[in-house]
Amino acid sequence: MVGLADVGRVACDGSGLVGFGSAPDSHRHFVDRSSNTHAHSKRNHHVQLTSTDTNPSITLPAQHDSNATGIDNPRLKVLVDAFAPHCEVWVVAPLENRSGCSNYCSAFSKKVLSVELRDFGPNVKAWAVDGYPTDCVILALTTLMKDNPPDLVLSGVNSSPNLADGWLASGTIGVVRTAAHRGVKAVAFSGLRENPPMMDAVGEWALRFCMSDMVRDMGEFAYLTVSFPRVEPDEIAGVRLARRADTTYINWFEPDGVDDQGREQWRLRYTRDLDRPDGTDQALYNANFIAVTPMRVGEFDEEIYEALKSGPVVLPDWSGPGR
Repeated sequence: MVGLADVGRVACDGSGLVGFGSAPDSHRHFVDRSSNTHAHSKRNHHVQLTSTDTNPSITLPAQHDSNATGIDNPRLKVLVDAFAPHCEVWVVAPLENRSGCSNYCSAFSKKVLSVELRDFGPNVKAWAVDGYPTDCVILALTTLMKDNPPDLVLSGVNSSPNLADGWLASGTIGVVRTAAHRGVKAVAFSGLRENPPMMDAVGEWALRFCMSDMVRDMGEFAYLTVSFPRVEPDEIAGVRLARRADTTYINWFEPDGVDDQGREQWRLRYTRDLDRPDGTDQALYNANFIAVTPMRVGEFDEEIYEALKSGPVVLPDWSGPGR
């Protein structure tokens, strides 16, 4: 475990984000344990959540799921309350429910965000944003925290777990993907119902987890997703690393009348197949384990590229105007 004095600056953003300082490069491995000497050195961390000899900060961009009320989401406050005693906390969160929005950033189209200051108490800076979770994390990283960026970004805590292919649509995970894409380590927390004993336990565990070597040693463009079973604290079976399960959601649309302009409406329906192989996030979650899944930003496939480049694939010549 890493002591509080070794943690840098953290940022939480509604979907929640926290940031630590640089870690060893790791392109093929999620965790690089080639050297442990950094664990006891005083690096220039900006973890808004830990350091005893600096003034760290946390930015929590709250993810708003169907049970959330935006920046006022009590599950966001779970992270704020857990980290604020140990560092300066920055909260940048949407004003209202923005669940299921993935990486959508409204500022790219409307070019403006409306923002208001909020009072979250001592050692916490907070902004409510009329936008989406990714708007919040981009605003935090590019502007609000530009001169003193976080070392770790936290997102959550979402009420429902983000398992298997659910991460594709998740705004909670959209925040940490965006942070990782911009070079900041990030962790997304999901699966917490408003149960006071579990909320207290999750906050305490999240703090210890974010001080662990796993988080400190994340490679470049990496992030972690954590899903808590929706059970009582004494029913948690343990914590396990998990592979992503394949598709569990089965979606379709059904006719649903017409809108006020006479256009047909089609309503999204879905069901889920939760029977998944052992060792996957869904299977571990089904068995009441906290599932921790390592992820990395980037969809370019070097292996396929090299195979195509060296193989018999021939691209058709361009024979259009000017040739």
